[in-house]
Amino acid sequence: MPNPKRPDTKWGSFEEVEILHRKEKDGKLKERLNAIRLLMKGRTRKDVAEIIGVSESAITRWRRRWDEFGREGLKSRHRGRASKVTPEMRAEIEDIFDIRETINGRKITAIAIRGHLKKNTD
Repeated sequence: MPNPKRPDTKWGSFEEVEILHRKEKDGKLKERLNAIRLLMKGRTRKDVAEIIGVSESAITRWRRRWDEFGREGLKSRHRGRASKVTPEMRAEIEDIFDIRETINGRKITAIAIRGHLKKNTD
């Protein structure tokens, strides 16, 4: 199996990618930077896929995104659904967090916020 070309170094040398990888806190981005780092080190796509536990096509996709966009290309693309929070709920939440400390003398918890919203937005 032919080994794809190594990642482009215009976005950073091996040492710079190593530092980015070490400092990264986002788990998915850290994993992708590790893949780029291993490819730069000369590992094959197959080896990197086995080490990280993803498909070879994912490794190829990450390398292409790295070559085109650098670290920004490796960030997750949010694909979530639309929020169920209405503008009225959002305004109420902002009011709650302006209070910050308490609701009716109790500490703010997710359950307290949910109860407050249900009571005041229905």
